Amino acid sequence: MIVVTYICFQMIYNHGYLLVSSPTCSIRTTLHQPYESTPAEELTYCMPNNIHALPNNSYLPCRYWGPNIAVYPPLERTAILVATRVTKSTLYLHCDFTDPTCRWNISEVDVFFIADVERFTMELDHTMFLKKTTQMNAEKLPGVLLDIHDYPMSLPPGEVVGEIGKQDNLTLGSLLQASGFDSLSLSNTRGQPMRYDGAVVIVMIEYSNIHGILYSNTDLRYTIRVRMVNNTEFNSVQTNIHNETYVVEVDRRGLRVLFIQYGSIGEFDLRTFLLTMVSGLGLIKLATLIVDFTTIWLLGEKRYYKSLKYEYADKPMEIIDNDPVY
Repeated sequence: MIVVTYICFQMIYNHGYLLVSSPTCSIRTTLHQPYESTPAEELTYCMPNNIHALPNNSYLPCRYWGPNIAVYPPLERTAILVATRVTKSTLYLHCDFTDPTCRWNISEVDVFFIADVERFTMELDHTMFLKKTTQMNAEKLPGVLLDIHDYPMSLPPGEVVGEIGKQDNLTLGSLLQASGFDSLSLSNTRGQPMRYDGAVVIVMIEYSNIHGILYSNTDLRYTIRVRMVNNTEFNSVQTNIHNETYVVEVDRRGLRVLFIQYGSIGEFDLRTFLLTMVSGLGLIKLATLIVDFTTIWLLGEKRYYKSLKYEYADKPMEIIDNDPVY
């Protein structure tokens, strides 16, 4: 019974017959602006009637920046920053750097929101590599986007996740919904809108061919989960130096999206199977020895247990050999 229980648990439930490896992954993200942007009059964060949701009882104008300037820095390996608020400062210097008291003077500050940023579309071209198989990207794998409760999300028309032959395309609004937030206008723990302070979102992409207690070499899938990092804000400052006395700083606050790719790819391995079986049998033998030692030598009724385990003969056994040796 113990052997059967061990085999069912270790060999089947824990996949003790599989050699599990982690894939090597890469990802490329491309941001696209919507073809038709929403007018600023229809965006509540751009209108004066929503000043109670913005800091210092003021509202900000909106600018329709494209991805080429809304994303900074432009190239990152596993992350992307999409600006939601921009502070553009012009600094002049009226002294010389040889003077230790010389400081920059701010002559002009322009602060504005990036309009309609939730409708920006993010194209995810993610790929995984295995040692013994060829590389596979999102176009060749089925997948699913899960919400905060790990239920599959239904996406609006035009957005795609996990369809064979198509790249994954998601709006920033759908990523926010998958993380449990409906809008960047929601306040963070400081009481400021995330659109104003910025936020950090983690997109986790998991690859696996192990589903429950079963596995398949041909059924490789991926799952996307999105989580918002609590108590965070994010900004990136770009400094444009025109000359030694004239500098323009562009401070972008926005949604920082981090991508984490991982997985468990299993394949049957005879050596792993034998090692798991032998180690399990060894543990069973060790457990038997411990129980025997405890019952025979340590318990109060050890003599009784010892009499049940061993049977003593009254007379020595006689060896009868009917085959004479010549």
